[in-house]
Amino acid sequence: MATTAAPGKEPNGASADGATWGRHGGDKKDPDLERISGMSFLIVDDSRFARTTIKNVLLALGIRRVIEAEDAPQALTILEKQGADVVIVDFEMPGMSGAEFTWRLRRSKNEALQQIPVVMVSTHADEGHIRTAINAGVNEFLPKPFSQSGLYQRVRRSVVTPKPFIISEGYVGPDRRLKDRDGAEKASPGGLPPVVLFDCTGAEPKRIETGAQAAAKSAPLPVQAAPAKPKFSVLSEGGDVAESVNEKLKD
Repeated sequence: MATTAAPGKEPNGASADGATWGRHGGDKKDPDLERISGMSFLIVDDSRFARTTIKNVLLALGIRRVIEAEDAPQALTILEKQGADVVIVDFEMPGMSGAEFTWRLRRSKNEALQQIPVVMVSTHADEGHIRTAINAGVNEFLPKPFSQSGLYQRVRRSVVTPKPFIISEGYVGPDRRLKDRDGAEKASPGGLPPVVLFDCTGAEPKRIETGAQAAAKSAPLPVQAAPAKPKFSVLSEGGDVAESVNEKLKD
């Protein structure tokens, strides 16, 4: 259900009526915030405390239409029945993770649902989790705990300046390619730690184990098995990442 809050000034540089406050006092309307404040948001997190925290941040930004889901299946049902403009989803959830939820959403037969901006939040901010999230098709990744400005900037990038949407056999979602300072595309860095992969060859996503992970279990210490690419997976197709990890961890 939608949540409302009384108008008034809010901390951290924003007011409930969509005004942002400068360093030297006074208010200045942010057209992007005004646009975003009129959108509907779906928060997906198994923790009620986490959902309340995120909702309060959204309310402080002037956002009035906030829907909550306590797990991924419930969120998919809500989206099918009533939709949403932006999804904020936790990475770690029992049953279906935020990554698998995003994977399924990106492969929806409903084009409007397929391209909904997704901001993923997580207490895990290592390269493996970030890469898994990006290759599942999220627009932005935000480590917990986060600031109001951190969440707003990621929502803003997802809504106001979204990356081109890619649809291919092995990947569906925002363009994952890195850009250098001259705007040229470049390959993503190698040597990333093992992460959860999804086999995309069937109708349903299936978790798979890479050759490197299997070898590491049987190899005597301190021998380290060389990484081996899976035959086909979300992470192996293209191997590109949306932004560098340092950029992802910025507020």
